[in-house]
Amino acid sequence: MKGHKLVSKSRHAAYNQILRYDGKSGASLGAFASGGPLAFPRGMAFGPDGSLFVANYNGASVLHYSATGTFLNTFVSPGSGGLLTPDDLVFGPDGNLYVTGGALPNAGVLRYNGVTGAFMGQFAFAGGNNSTLDLAFGPDGDLYVTTSGTADGVLRFDGQTGALLGDFVASGSGGLGSPFGVAFSPVPEPSCLALLAVAVVLVPAQRWSRRTESAKI
Repeated sequence: MKGHKLVSKSRHAAYNQILRYDGKSGASLGAFASGGPLAFPRGMAFGPDGSLFVANYNGASVLHYSATGTFLNTFVSPGSGGLLTPDDLVFGPDGNLYVTGGALPNAGVLRYNGVTGAFMGQFAFAGGNNSTLDLAFGPDGDLYVTTSGTADGVLRFDGQTGALLGDFVASGSGGLGSPFGVAFSPVPEPSCLALLAVAVVLVPAQRWSRRTESAKI
């Protein structure tokens, strides 16, 4: 499976699947996982052991699949720690799982034990009437989170304490609106960090129904 690409498909309830594609040609390799508890899958991340963790948006949970697509368990129980509509997740340098979600006005980043899935507390708080969407740890160890609401930008949090360090990309900077994906480009020097925020602007009625997430294996 090395080099293949997984894409979550959640436009309609009937299409709650994770699809697999050849990492070189883009040819479809069929469904990697489908049915069962999948309810509008969003962000995905591979764990240290190579298994797959999926943000289950409508299920308010995190699902766990083997490297071959077999459903293993509900890693984070529905609503655990106030989890609501999880959008993205990532394993941190400490081995724990960080998930965006939560009801407004308390949306932020929740932290779960990377082995057991137990809730460890709210790691970061976005503030205001902002939803937290995607997240990534930067080469500097800090956490970068895209937000949408009163501020459409990228927030920067201390990677160890979760303290808000401020706006990394200010709302509307360069025409940024409703940013989703966030990733760091590979650069030769740690001092030359480049943050790539992909702005996707959709009409509100379609915004959540047309999005896909991908992960590479």
